[in-house]
Amino acid sequence: MVESLQVPNQLEQEMNQLFLTEWEQKLKDSGLFTDSENHIIVNSQNLPIIIGVIDLQEVVQVGEAQTLLTFYENSQARFDVFYKDLIKLMNQIADQDYQKIVGAYATPAERIIKTLLLIKDTYLRDQEANDSEEILREINFAINNIAERRIYQTSALQQFDINIPLPENMKKNSQIIEGWLNEYSDANHESSSSSSLRAAKLQGLSRHSSSSSVADQSSSGQTTSKEMIKNFRRRSTIRSLVSDYEKLESQLKDIDNRSFNIFQFTSQIGRHLVLPILGLHLFIQHHLDVYINERKLAMFFEDVVRTYRRDVQYHNDLHGIDAAHMANLFLLQGGLIQLAELEHIDIMAFLTAAICHDLGHDGFTNGYHVNAFTDRAIRYNDVSVQENYHVAETFAIIKKDETNFLEQLTADEMKVFRKRVIGCILATDMAKHAADLSGLKGLVDAKQIKAGENAFLVINKENEAAIFKSQQFILECCLHACDVSQPTRPFEVVKEWTYLLFEEFFNQGDLEKDQGLPISFLCNRETTIVPKMQPGFINGITLPLWDTIAIIMPNMKEFVDEAKANVTKWDNYEETEEDKKVYNK
Repeated sequence: MVESLQVPNQLEQEMNQLFLTEWEQKLKDSGLFTDSENHIIVNSQNLPIIIGVIDLQEVVQVGEAQTLLTFYENSQARFDVFYKDLIKLMNQIADQDYQKIVGAYATPAERIIKTLLLIKDTYLRDQEANDSEEILREINFAINNIAERRIYQTSALQQFDINIPLPENMKKNSQIIEGWLNEYSDANHESSSSSSLRAAKLQGLSRHSSSSSVADQSSSGQTTSKEMIKNFRRRSTIRSLVSDYEKLESQLKDIDNRSFNIFQFTSQIGRHLVLPILGLHLFIQHHLDVYINERKLAMFFEDVVRTYRRDVQYHNDLHGIDAAHMANLFLLQGGLIQLAELEHIDIMAFLTAAICHDLGHDGFTNGYHVNAFTDRAIRYNDVSVQENYHVAETFAIIKKDETNFLEQLTADEMKVFRKRVIGCILATDMAKHAADLSGLKGLVDAKQIKAGENAFLVINKENEAAIFKSQQFILECCLHACDVSQPTRPFEVVKEWTYLLFEEFFNQGDLEKDQGLPISFLCNRETTIVPKMQPGFINGITLPLWDTIAIIMPNMKEFVDEAKANVTKWDNYEETEEDKKVYNK
């Protein structure tokens, strides 16, 4: 029969049973024929009447429902049997409608790539096309450059594979002209990054000459946490933090899975320890001790906790380390280390960016700062106001001697670290969501990635600059996914985060009202109903991004399934009196 999109949970099953009972009674009251056991029999003659009586004309067409009958003996079935397949069909239709709506918002880049792929397939089928080889080469060139977001990127002259004839009077100046053009090309900027990357890799290899690769260490786990702790304990200045870490070992046993509840963990160990303990755990897990000054790392974590504001309900230290926890799941469960071929410096930058991605957040959106003409908006020219501030705060702490845990890095390594962190934190600006999602979808389509197959093609190995850029894009997409990952957690965790977020939103709305500013979307406590807002956010923001990521990293699909289940839970959620305190009406 019709394939079900997902297995109904207990709540859905109970709802389905209620509908079945109600609809059967309606049909019997309408006088429809029943068999000797008082069951309604569905056939092609009475199906239009049945659809009308239970008022499904706007949900499913009679012709669509008629196809179900062809699978039954004598093209008829008892209503309670037919009903189950009807529900599955309705779910499929709803999902198709959703995909059409989402597809209507596809960016031009996505649609161009899909069109080019269709043209490519047509040429591959056309055996009579004499010039197909050249056309296919051009189509592939177009697909790859759109997918790699290089459609308007200028190239260094030496990268062209064609000869540019120059007039005699220009030949002697050609090197100067070439130098000017290359100086201001995007390719030159990337070339500078790639040279730093290459040097950093060589320096990193020398540090790790006696150890295995990052991917090997991550997958095999030969170095245990206890062995790493011994190394850390050599520095007496962080012995207190390490001692706390050892004492809390039993509470840390469930940390590396999606069921981890940061609120329970906080109540167990105390909020002041959560970020330092979990941060230390992440650095220990990924063998980052060779890069850092351990004493200064402990002081860095302390300064980060102080810089995050406790009076901000959502965008605080707990959200920062919670995002880092999800980032770690990408590295471990998602296989991001192997997929993107990450070095230790990349992992350290990714985790640091996650921990600090909202550092110093004041509880207001970028839109508020721009509308209110705040000092922060003025400083950052209305562009990614908060995100630029978080980056600046992060490196202001790192720059201080007492908290510079990166003092052992070379200049080239620091360039790589800084570029990674800046890009990842700036990518958490929701204003970039549509463009980055479009780029990720385009990459999946262009490389024909399905259920993890061909996933390695997300890294462009054309040259060092291309490798760095494609790694950066994947890291940025993953951190953005971490930032909007709350709906992918167990519902009790989701609910707590959600009401904290809306408490923050409503405080902003109150201030906007007092200042005579337009009240931002979702910030009006008089008109916003929290549970009704969540399915739209999950379906419109979280799921499209996470669905695409799960195509590349299939091991992350369970988070997608959890988010889908949470849509149903929010749809049917009735607020408690405790919940309603958020409105403070």
